[in-house]
Amino acid sequence: MKKSVLLSMSLALGLTLATSTQFDQAEAATKEVKYSTCKELNKVYTNGVRTSKDTKNAVFSKKEKKTNYKATKAVVNANLYKLNTHLDNDKDGIACEK
Repeated sequence: MKKSVLLSMSLALGLTLATSTQFDQAEAATKEVKYSTCKELNKVYTNGVRTSKDTKNAVFSKKEKKTNYKATKAVVNANLYKLNTHLDNDKDGIACEK
């Protein structure tokens, strides 16, 4: 009986620690940071950051002399984008797009 009680307590403690560690990692990943370069931002957000899910990547075609809009896989986070608008050189609502 003592073994089963100890085993239950150990299991409960282990689950508590695992849950708190996962929460800390998730919280760290969602912190909004102002980056100084696109290289730094792209280490965390590979395809960049955009203001909304409807924002498309504006690509200027020299051959056609017009702007075309393409879908993007950039992360949607309006607050993070606001912190990093200085990295959106073409002002299309996506910072550091690839």
